Amino acid sequence: MATPAYLEADDAIIFGTPTLFGMMAGKMQSFLDQAGGGWARNALVDKFAAVFTSTGSQHGGHKAALL
Repeated sequence: MATPAYLEADDAIIFGTPTLFGMMAGKMQSFLDQAGGGWARNALVDKFAAVFTSTGSQHGGHKAALL
Protein backbone atom coordinates (compact mmCIF):
# COMPACT_ATOMS: atom_id res chain seq x y z
CA MET A 1 0.00 0.00 0.00
CA ALA A 2 1.46 3.35 -1.03
CA THR A 3 1.96 6.15 1.46
CA PRO A 4 2.69 9.83 0.80
CA ALA A 5 6.31 9.21 1.88
CA TYR A 6 6.80 7.03 -1.22
CA LEU A 7 6.09 10.02 -3.45
CA GLU A 8 9.22 11.78 -2.26
CA ALA A 9 11.48 8.80 -3.01
CA ASP A 10 10.16 8.05 -6.51
CA ASP A 11 11.34 9.62 -9.78
CA ALA A 12 7.89 9.62 -11.38
CA ILE A 13 4.32 9.73 -10.10
CA ILE A 14 1.29 8.36 -11.96
CA PHE A 15 -2.16 8.68 -10.42
CA GLY A 16 -5.23 6.82 -11.62
CA THR A 17 -8.70 7.04 -10.12
CA PRO A 18 -12.24 6.02 -10.94
CA THR A 19 -14.82 8.77 -11.28
CA LEU A 20 -17.93 8.98 -9.14
CA PHE A 21 -20.37 11.79 -9.87
CA GLY A 22 -17.61 13.86 -11.48
CA MET A 23 -15.20 13.57 -8.54
CA MET A 24 -12.19 11.37 -7.87
CA ALA A 25 -12.48 8.48 -5.45
CA GLY A 26 -12.57 9.52 -1.80
CA LYS A 27 -9.52 7.44 -0.91
CA MET A 28 -7.51 9.13 -3.65
CA GLN A 29 -8.57 12.57 -2.43
CA SER A 30 -7.59 11.62 1.12
CA PHE A 31 -4.21 10.33 -0.09
CA LEU A 32 -3.49 13.59 -1.91
CA ASP A 33 -4.53 15.59 1.16
CA GLN A 34 -2.05 13.60 3.26
CA ALA A 35 0.71 14.43 0.75
CA GLY A 36 0.38 18.14 1.53
CA GLY A 37 3.55 18.18 3.62
CA GLY A 38 5.62 17.02 0.64
CA TRP A 39 4.12 19.73 -1.54
CA ALA A 40 4.86 22.37 1.13
CA ARG A 41 8.53 21.28 1.41
CA ASN A 42 8.92 21.20 -2.41
CA ALA A 43 9.87 17.52 -2.11
CA LEU A 44 7.77 16.67 -5.17
CA VAL A 45 9.34 19.26 -7.50
CA ASP A 46 11.02 18.08 -10.75
CA LYS A 47 9.29 14.71 -10.86
CA PHE A 48 7.63 13.30 -13.95
CA ALA A 49 3.89 13.03 -13.40
CA ALA A 50 0.79 11.74 -15.17
CA VAL A 51 -2.87 11.27 -14.30
CA PHE A 52 -5.70 9.21 -15.73
CA THR A 53 -9.28 8.48 -14.83
CA SER A 54 -12.16 6.32 -16.00
CA THR A 55 -15.90 6.36 -15.75
CA GLY A 56 -18.62 3.84 -16.41
CA SER A 57 -20.64 6.10 -18.70
CA GLN A 58 -20.09 8.52 -21.54
CA HIS A 59 -19.70 12.08 -20.20
CA GLY A 60 -19.53 10.67 -16.66
CA GLY A 61 -17.51 13.58 -15.30
CA HIS A 62 -14.05 12.16 -15.97
CA LYS A 63 -12.76 15.53 -17.19
CA ALA A 64 -13.72 17.29 -13.97
CA ALA A 65 -12.28 14.53 -11.77
CA LEU A 66 -8.75 15.47 -12.81
CA LEU A 67 -9.19 19.05 -11.67
